[in-house]
Amino acid sequence: MLYLGSGGLEQNRRQAVEWLRKAAEGNFPDAYLTLSHAYATASGVDAADVRRAYCFLVLLERMSSVREYRMLAQQQRAAMLIGAAERKSIEESAKRGSDCL
Repeated sequence: MLYLGSGGLEQNRRQAVEWLRKAAEGNFPDAYLTLSHAYATASGVDAADVRRAYCFLVLLERMSSVREYRMLAQQQRAAMLIGAAERKSIEESAKRGSDCL
């Protein structure tokens, strides 16, 4: 969604991020995978936001029905370079669900 236009539509990463946010708000947790990538790489957002990327990975791991996505989220979370205290804080806020959005 972030990379390809569809049906003749122009590629618009900011619009894609907005649609992915709406999908996540509508309880489509697998949208978190692409949102975490967007925030980690500043694709469609103003600047890279490691905290928000991590938060989306936490939500993906908790809510996805796809086992491979949960495992990927777990691996990516483990690889992220943020401090233990900050990780705990983000994980606590992610328990409330929409705190990442």
